[in-house]
Amino acid sequence: MSDFTENPSAALSAFVAAAGGVVIAPEPVDGGFPESAWVNTAVTPSGLIVFWTSKESRKALNLQSNPKVSLVAVDGQGHEIQAHAEAQVLTGPEAGQAGQALAQALPGGDPDPETAILVGLSVVWARWVDATQVPPHAQEASF
Repeated sequence: MSDFTENPSAALSAFVAAAGGVVIAPEPVDGGFPESAWVNTAVTPSGLIVFWTSKESRKALNLQSNPKVSLVAVDGQGHEIQAHAEAQVLTGPEAGQAGQALAQALPGGDPDPETAILVGLSVVWARWVDATQVPPHAQEASF
């Protein structure tokens, strides 16, 4: 993935979009162990990683309490992206764009807006890892 060096933002967006989901690990409200959870994702044209979750879920409560989150996306071919991001509940036009991106990526996956929130993840740091090489090759970028 030479594009990670040349254009890390575009490479990150393409990788996450192709993966179709990420594992996120927000910090828990109660100070206990971080919660790891798979979420189906899409990427907006601006590069925002987006997903739906229940308003009452632990991840929603955790992300609203502390917006810092770690995430991992893999391609099943020995490549991964590890990242740190800031989470925000989306509203207004930004939510509209995010909802459209999710509808395209996950047809028929529209949740009830009365019981779900739309979350956006703005990546602030990422590491791309190619574990097919010995030793594994990694590249980092800050955003």
